[in-house]
Amino acid sequence: MSLAAKVPHFHYVDEIKCNALVELKTAFQKNNPYPDVKHTFLPILVKSLSMALTKYPSLNSCFKEDLMEVIFKGSHNIGVAMATPNGLVVPNIKNVQSLSILQLARGTGILEKLAGEKKSSFDGNLPQMDGLKLILMVPPKGTRVVEV
Repeated sequence: MSLAAKVPHFHYVDEIKCNALVELKTAFQKNNPYPDVKHTFLPILVKSLSMALTKYPSLNSCFKEDLMEVIFKGSHNIGVAMATPNGLVVPNIKNVQSLSILQLARGTGILEKLAGEKKSSFDGNLPQMDGLKLILMVPPKGTRVVEV
């Protein structure tokens, strides 16, 4: 039996009203002093996920079978799947817990631009700006996937 089969899995679906989220995004865009930054839902959702990981740290953990212990991760490294003309890529945003929504908006804007330029890969030369570090990753086994 593989280790993945031993790990508890769960699936949760809920429907929520997002009126406040829509208002927040609209307010960010309306009061935006940076013309090069477009506020979308993605940075808000990524930051919200990071805040949820702070509140529920067991969701940001892994189980080491040989030690029989749970390892809690301190960093919130969140991958964002992006469709490109050459397939799906998953850039990983490092240390989301220490980034602002504005920093995330700038970073996801860079990623969208690169994807729009029909880059087949991000070749490890992603720009680093304003504290945002991005890497291209292949999700390791045991990585949690949150679908929004």
